[in-house]
Amino acid sequence: MKKNMRSPKSLAGLVLLVLAATTILLAQQSAVPRTVSQSGNQPITNPASATGITDVQSFWAMIQLGGNIGYLTIVVLGLGLFFALVRMFELVNDARHMRHALKLQFAALPLEDMPKQIHTAGNSWLGQLLISMVNLYRISGSTQSIQQEISSFLQYITDQFDSFRGRMAFLSDSAGALGLLGTVWGMFLTFFGGNLGDSEKILNGMGVALVTTLIGLVVSLILNFSTTELFSMFNRRLDIITQKSDELRLRLLELERTRKDFLGEALRRVEHEPTRPKVLPSASPTVRKEPEPHLQPVKEPAPIILPRLRVLAKMPEKIQAGAHLPAPLKVQVVSQDGAPLHRQPVAFVITKGKSTFGDGERQTTMLAKENGEVSCDFIASLTPEICEMRLALVNEPNQQWQTRIEIVPGPPSRGRIEGGNDQAGKVGQTLSDPLSVKVMDRCNNPVAGVRVNFRVALGRGSFEKQATEITKTTNANGIAEVQYTLGPAGGFNSVIAEFDGAEIQPLEFRALARG
Repeated sequence: MKKNMRSPKSLAGLVLLVLAATTILLAQQSAVPRTVSQSGNQPITNPASATGITDVQSFWAMIQLGGNIGYLTIVVLGLGLFFALVRMFELVNDARHMRHALKLQFAALPLEDMPKQIHTAGNSWLGQLLISMVNLYRISGSTQSIQQEISSFLQYITDQFDSFRGRMAFLSDSAGALGLLGTVWGMFLTFFGGNLGDSEKILNGMGVALVTTLIGLVVSLILNFSTTELFSMFNRRLDIITQKSDELRLRLLELERTRKDFLGEALRRVEHEPTRPKVLPSASPTVRKEPEPHLQPVKEPAPIILPRLRVLAKMPEKIQAGAHLPAPLKVQVVSQDGAPLHRQPVAFVITKGKSTFGDGERQTTMLAKENGEVSCDFIASLTPEICEMRLALVNEPNQQWQTRIEIVPGPPSRGRIEGGNDQAGKVGQTLSDPLSVKVMDRCNNPVAGVRVNFRVALGRGSFEKQATEITKTTNANGIAEVQYTLGPAGGFNSVIAEFDGAEIQPLEFRALARG
């Protein structure tokens, strides 16, 4: 839900506008006579007489000579330096937290130890990105989406810094604008009243114009220089993050290739291995006979362990289009007596539908962990359908589990005018085309069962049974429509369509009634 909050940039602008308006009002009350005719009898107050400063010896004296405009420019400088110090503190704090992550050598670090080692740098930008990359690889078992994850994260922090640059640019421009305002005000003090014989008045007015312009330029240069230096520091930080994240990405790519090579070798070994009889352990004890002295005892063949597939987390019956499962699909490979078996390959296959697994493929193979568990994310297709999938042990194809899931449209998120807009007709006439709207989810699938309220906003037209407001429900195609009759007078007619229980902007239909 979006909160109705003003951005820091808009708040700073509002404060500056209020201060500028106050400055002008104070200056007008103290320096401007009420009428031109009074200017000859009431001398204009100049900065020198108001401040007691006749010679500028320091920058602070220059600010005092600038009056309220000078003080306001210093307020702008203070705001800008505050924002710059906050941003610099964030960059320094981030550099302190990411020192440990920079020392990590991913080439010799196994996947199981990566989260623990990276956790110490989790409060930095680099630590957050590295943890996200490792978690994404452990969930999907693929590096296909890791590069996109890196680009998205870098774009996210860049957008945050661009917001800071926007605020600083606004304050810098405001300082220059205040300098220009001081110039205009100094010229006004010089020439208002029509009496140019007073040289002191002219010199003091021009002094105000020059001093305020100089203060505005100095403040603007300071703010621009601060922003440039911080931006340079930020770019160096981005280069470090990009270099270290690429190092981790290459290591994960190496682990992925190693896993695929192992699975391929295991599958080839199983295909070429001769079929052996399956021997199950006997329930009754076996009586061994003592061998004859001249014969060696014959060892019984070791029983073959037959793996089985146990489903731990099943699929729900329905899922919204384009959505992920609330929890990954999870199975466990166990022996006949229920003991977990690790490093057993499990195949996940979509047999019907356009849905995919976490790596974006419709078929994937994963190895069981130490506890025998295998988990895989599921991504529903963007359109409604019936999805069917099969899970099977690669080494024991008879051990498999099949299921199906229905992909349904998501909640209504957008609406559009489907027809009936911008029609024309005689007064009192029913329009030839009904007013119709279409309701869709975030994947543009039509959503049925949404209540749409049509009401007359202009023109005194009506719907069925002379009603000025009526409610319709969307059909299987997501469309709701209503017939409209133009009002009794010529001119424009307007109908508003609003959606119950959905955060969709109302739609407006327009029609022209000819008299």
